Parts: sequence; structure tokens; C-alpha cells
Amino acid sequence: MEIITRDHRFLLQENENLLEALERTGHEVAYQCRSGYCGACRVKILSGSVSYPSTPLAYIGQGEILPCCCRVQSDLQLDVALKEHTAERQKDLFVPDLFDEE
Repeated sequence: MEIITRDHRFLLQENENLLEALERTGHEVAYQCRSGYCGACRVKILSGSVSYPSTPLAYIGQGEILPCCCRVQSDLQLDVALKEHTAERQKDLFVPDLFDEE
């Protein structure tokens, strides 16, 4: 699946959850539990769809998802930014770096 954020476009890798993919690509996402209990990783979804294997205990507002425990069902567009210190990111983390192709 393709994931589009404010600054980047990348592919979700096999057996990778959305939170792991956002971390891998250098995005700014807080988290505490990785299980849908706290809601700290809540992000806005602009398009696409996700599902949940079980109902998260954290509150999820309209237009929000929990990347720690959701299952990506289609290509997504998210309102998430890259970390401010982009020099810390490694180029090889972007597999593939689809914005470079445009």
C-alpha cells in the first residue's frame, strides 16, 4: 500500500504496521503503548481506509486513526509531518523514495 504524508510518499512493507512504517520513514508520531490503549499515536487520515482487529480502548475521533493497531486496507493520505531534524534520517530508510521520482 502507498502512504502519502505532508512531506513524503512511501510504501508500506509486508508485515509492517503503520506506526512502524511512519517511524522507519522519519515521521513525527508519538506513542506509548502500541496496542490501542492510550491514543498517543492518533493521526488525521485524509483519505483511504483502515480497520482494527479489535476495538481500540482509546478514543478515536472522526477522521482519526491509531497507527499502532490499525490495519491498512487501502492507500492512505495522512496529515503527518517528518521529524524536524531531517538530517538524522537516513536516505535508505525510504524504500522506495517515490517523491524523488516525480
